[in-house]
Amino acid sequence: FRGRRAGMPQYSRRNSIPNAAGRLAAAPFRPVPDKIDAKYPEVQKPGMTFEDSIRASPLRFEPGIPDGEAFPASADHPAFSGLAANAASCSPYLRSLIQADPEWALGLADRNPGETLAEILGQEYPGEPGPLALALRIAKKRVALLSALADLGGVWELEEVTAALTRFADLAVSRMLDSLVAEAAERKVPPRLAPVRNDAAHGMFVLAMGKMGAFELNYSSDIDLILLFDQERYEERAFESVRSSFIKVARRLSASLSDITAGGYVFRTDLRLRPDPLVTSVCMSMESAEHYYESFGRNWEREIFIKARPCAGAMDAGEKFLRDLSPFIWRKSLDFAAVRDARDMRHRNRESKRLTGRITLPGHDMKSGRGGIREIESFAQTFQIIVGGRDKDIRVPDTVGALEALSRNGWVPEETARSLASHYRSHRRLEHRLQMVNDAQTHQLPRSDQDFARIAALCGESSVDDFRRSTLRALEEVHELTESFFRTTDERSDGASRVQPTEPELELLERWRKLPALRGERTKDAFRGLYPEILLQLRRADSPDRALAQFDGFLKGLPAGMQLFSLFETNPRLISLLTDICSTAPGLAGYLAKNSHVFDAVLGGEFFSAFPGAAELSSQIGSELGEIDDYEAMLNAARRRMHEQHFRIGVQNLRGMLDCREASAAYADLAEATIGGIYAKVVEHFAVRHGMSPGRGAAVIAMGSLGARSLTPQSDLDLIVLYDPAGEEASAGKKPLMSRVYYSRLTQTLVSALSAPTSEGKLYSVDMRLRPSGRQGPVAVTLHSFRHYQMDDAWTWEHLALTRARVVAGSETLGEEFEAIRRAVIRARGERSKVIEGLSDMRRRLLENADHRRLADPWEVRVGQGRLLDIELFAQAAALIQGSPEMSVAAQIGTGVESGWIGKDDAYRVSDSHATLKTILQVARLTSGGEFNPSEAGKGAVEFLLRETGEATLDRLRARVADDRRAVEDIISRLVD
Repeated sequence: FRGRRAGMPQYSRRNSIPNAAGRLAAAPFRPVPDKIDAKYPEVQKPGMTFEDSIRASPLRFEPGIPDGEAFPASADHPAFSGLAANAASCSPYLRSLIQADPEWALGLADRNPGETLAEILGQEYPGEPGPLALALRIAKKRVALLSALADLGGVWELEEVTAALTRFADLAVSRMLDSLVAEAAERKVPPRLAPVRNDAAHGMFVLAMGKMGAFELNYSSDIDLILLFDQERYEERAFESVRSSFIKVARRLSASLSDITAGGYVFRTDLRLRPDPLVTSVCMSMESAEHYYESFGRNWEREIFIKARPCAGAMDAGEKFLRDLSPFIWRKSLDFAAVRDARDMRHRNRESKRLTGRITLPGHDMKSGRGGIREIESFAQTFQIIVGGRDKDIRVPDTVGALEALSRNGWVPEETARSLASHYRSHRRLEHRLQMVNDAQTHQLPRSDQDFARIAALCGESSVDDFRRSTLRALEEVHELTESFFRTTDERSDGASRVQPTEPELELLERWRKLPALRGERTKDAFRGLYPEILLQLRRADSPDRALAQFDGFLKGLPAGMQLFSLFETNPRLISLLTDICSTAPGLAGYLAKNSHVFDAVLGGEFFSAFPGAAELSSQIGSELGEIDDYEAMLNAARRRMHEQHFRIGVQNLRGMLDCREASAAYADLAEATIGGIYAKVVEHFAVRHGMSPGRGAAVIAMGSLGARSLTPQSDLDLIVLYDPAGEEASAGKKPLMSRVYYSRLTQTLVSALSAPTSEGKLYSVDMRLRPSGRQGPVAVTLHSFRHYQMDDAWTWEHLALTRARVVAGSETLGEEFEAIRRAVIRARGERSKVIEGLSDMRRRLLENADHRRLADPWEVRVGQGRLLDIELFAQAAALIQGSPEMSVAAQIGTGVESGWIGKDDAYRVSDSHATLKTILQVARLTSGGEFNPSEAGKGAVEFLLRETGEATLDRLRARVADDRRAVEDIISRLVD
């Protein structure tokens, strides 16, 4: 292990990590090597013979065996003969393989090992089951000797060794299945009574599970298989006879591979990973298996399918089965309940095997013992189950590849992933050497000193004591790295578990246990471990009593708690975020109760990074929704994405990462991106039934606050839809519609997609009353009618509303034409006297219809003269008079200065007051969900408001607001009345 080779890790003491394979250097941190095709990892290095490739060797263990008896010495091949002789001295099994066929073994020296493997895999095999079984046993021994010597000689890396073993397993299963099915077919069993798409194995297929599925077979590995058949290839009346035939084939397949004969065996075969193996047959229909996993599938069964792949038979049916099973394996949200299941399984395993106390080496199980291979695999697979529904990049089957993907995507610290990957490789090498001794399916370290010395020699270690120490260190480090992930919040905490609830807290705890969120013993158990930390965090809040009351409201609104509590167990920092929100923004806490899955987004790397702009957000959402074919799934995905980003904006606003103006624009960008993504899918979905949009399509126009890019967390969306049939009378689909009906129904479908509640909640409330003729008019209007209406029939208030209209989705061409119409209308309909007259009338009507109790409230910011609605109408009038296309309030007021209607000082005072009022509204909507009420607002909400407005106290802010209101009312009244 001390040699050098171009492109290979340098095996030296200086840069190596002590591990259980005798200080092997950490292999390159990457997944399974490059592939020579879509199915198998590379195991060939062209141009190099075995003799030239040797870079390591075991040590001689049984000196009593003469050199010639262990392996004939060869002057032409000193490295190979020395490798083989030393391996034979350490391993009775390898010695028996060499002695059984010494000529073939010696011939390996002059050949490229990858080409030798290819020759074994590509040779002609008999077609009949009996002769085939014998031929496979002979081939298996050759693959065993080749892979063992390539492993011990440093010729192949770990992944190449496991890939070679897996490739032969695939061949053996595939050839034997084809042979057995062909034999059954000659007896006309199963009967072919229905058309088939691909008659491979008559619709029967094999799924490789576990290490075989991930190309990670160990040296003496079992192969875990699930055998299924495609029932749709047969008529219903033939189902039972077909099923019976395939069960017989499955049993013969298992026996043909695993029975020990005079020629040995091929692979021990395990069929127990199938659904409910105690009561189901060894071969099931796809439909039965799918029903089982949809109805009864457990988390450990989701984990095993991470590595699953079809390896024999009807491959197309196998691939379809795994695609259909994808929603079972990969949940749509982060699934931290899987951590609790994995932790419970670990505890049960330890209790049953009495794995307690310190790790000791004699008899230690390198696979399932503490610090062993399974702990690394469980760590990686549990993480994959948790985040795989959201992050497709981590859906890789092999363990090292999974660790690398989890690290690359920010789910696991890079140092942790590198360390576990290095230990996984070294553990697997040691596992191989344990199994090479007698070809035994063992994972246990030796108990005797002599046997330990044998394994050390097989690993190339001259010092058995050093070998013991490095092995123990590796096990302890793996155990610590993985154990920290599976610890509960209570196990991690030192002080929280000692928190004693007060009497009021005890009363609440008793009441909480009866809430829907704590239904079920597992959920109650999870919450029991969390509530000391929750109480501790609530007590640290600025207003503990208020925070506790708001948390109480949060729990009452939570429909189910298991997933959320599991999330908190693994990520206790989220408890702090929740209690902070409860004490500062109960309105946001109420939002969380209805959309608790948004906590998933906090764990993503982008949550606290700069919020993306409109273009980037549109690209992200459009791309995400574009990949989803199912319409209902698309609607749910859109809601999940919007809720997460909506929550992200609110948290960033609370934390001061976005000010209120930036948050307002971000809410608008999110709404625009969501509308655009959904509209494209609605058009596509609608076209399936009614054909493509007749004419030039439609454009969605945002009005009001969305048009001005100034939304609050609770804003409705004011929309209108314009279309141009371009002379086409109807669509051309399966069920064609007249153009007017087509666009009306398309608009109604869009509104429903945006506003109808689904299992993921709702998106937005949509208001379309700003369209021509309001509620009495059609929901979609032609571009021509819109132009005519605006030029000839619209009221002044409709022209004012047009100053804040912009295209957010649909046809770009129609959008450009709409913008041209908008600008033309604003220029043509801005006669000052008429605009001012209309504005004066509107102000009078609004004042007459206002609730006078609201007008008297000093913290009312929307209704009343000198407040938000009054200022926004005033700004729109300024833009209309000037004929300006500006949409923001500040810019519109600036156009009033340009026209000479508003003085500079007045413009500054009105704009500044609007910004203050808008900030108060934004804070109120986020923190309470309604209007700002200082008597109900907590300390955190007040501090948030003062920070955003730049005032020292509420009294000073109230005085400023009152002073601004009077001044702005005077300014607008003077200029309008």
